[in-house]
Amino acid sequence: MSILRFLLIIPASFLFVSCNTALTPSGFLGKDDARMSKNPSLPFSRSWKNPEADLSKYQKIAVKPMMTDRLRPLGSGLSAASERNIGEIRKKDATEFASFTSGQFHTKLNESPGREATLSQSKSGSTKSEGTMILETNLVEFVPGKPAAQVVKLLFPFAGFLNRPSVGMEGRLVDAKSGKTLFAFSDRETPEPGFFDLQKFSYYGTQRREATRWAGQLRK
Repeated sequence: MSILRFLLIIPASFLFVSCNTALTPSGFLGKDDARMSKNPSLPFSRSWKNPEADLSKYQKIAVKPMMTDRLRPLGSGLSAASERNIGEIRKKDATEFASFTSGQFHTKLNESPGREATLSQSKSGSTKSEGTMILETNLVEFVPGKPAAQVVKLLFPFAGFLNRPSVGMEGRLVDAKSGKTLFAFSDRETPEPGFFDLQKFSYYGTQRREATRWAGQLRK
């Protein structure tokens, strides 16, 4: 194999690795998960809108705290080799991120014209109010970044594969009174390929960025 051909194959392989894959279901969405599929007009990996739902009639949205009890372990691969995967650190990080994400959903949804969003303090409690939707979310995947590897990438660009942070979540909007699902969605994100990304010099900068994007996308 010539040197030129080798150099062409290497970048192509990294572009392939950078492609996002759909999130493997955790079971959180139950039967709703089987209804979901890729919709090119929506930003989520997979989603489903109840054809009988009229979202315009809901004036209130109750945002429940994001669940973390189905969070997948980092395993024993490259993603597990992190100082954030020691003892109770990962659990604490996930709890803090879930709280941040719930707050982002509350903030962005509250900006919706003609709607009011409230942040619930209970994961299990719900309201039966007419004209209210409940947002339920679940954190499934949460892989920390590797700031040290990102520094090395400044000198050796191909070392970027060592830093592969990712985040994946599932969610749904349900009618507060009937409990019927109005909209369900699932998404998994990794950083876009690129040489310089300030957020990749932190453990969870890219994940927080995606959480803010998710909130804005759901509002739209």
